[in-house]
Amino acid sequence: MTINQYIHALKKRWQLIVLCFLAVGLGAYAGSKLIIPRYQSTAIIQIVLHSTSNQIDINSLLASDQLVQTQAQLAGSVPVLREVASHYPHLTPNS
Repeated sequence: MTINQYIHALKKRWQLIVLCFLAVGLGAYAGSKLIIPRYQSTAIIQIVLHSTSNQIDINSLLASDQLVQTQAQLAGSVPVLREVASHYPHLTPNS
C-alpha cells in the first residue's frame, strides 16, 4: 500500500476512528471514576530537642517521653520489621 491509499482509507473511515477513540476514552474515564482508590500513607516524624541549659523542666521530660514512644512506634512498624526479618532466614515480620 502507498501513502495515498492509507490516507484514502483514513478519510473513508474517519467517523469509525473517531467513534473508537471516543468509546475508549469514555470507557477509561468511567472506569477510573468507578474504581475505589486503594492507597494509604502514614508518617512518623521524629523531632529531637536540644536544651542549652542544665535545668531539667517538665517540657523536656514530656518531650523525652514522646521521643521514647515515637521510637517504640518506629521499631514496631511493618517496614522496620520486614527489613529486620529479611536478614534472618526463618523469621517473618509477624513472628
